[in-house]
Amino acid sequence: MKKLRVIQIGLGHDHAPATFDTLLQLNDVFELAALAFPGYDKEKYEERKAIYDAVPIMTIEEALALPDIDAAVIEAYDMDLVKYAQMAADCGLHVQMDKPGNQSI
Repeated sequence: MKKLRVIQIGLGHDHAPATFDTLLQLNDVFELAALAFPGYDKEKYEERKAIYDAVPIMTIEEALALPDIDAAVIEAYDMDLVKYAQMAADCGLHVQMDKPGNQSI
């Protein structure tokens, strides 16, 4: 079976570390190709830098431009969830979001 190449966008949501860990653990199914996050997630990144550095760290635009990506896992704060999901969908990617999107918070 071909592995699904995925990227994770965002570290702000409470489930972001668990999602990242699960994608790494399920390496027979997923290839976690990159982790991308907005600048305000820098503190969240620093908290687990040694673990997150297991995959390439990129800007969101760089991650979305990677070849052969199948899906994006969006773990951004609610205020940006729809924005990043839409960016991924516009690139033709399948999108996983923690909750249904909403334009108002």
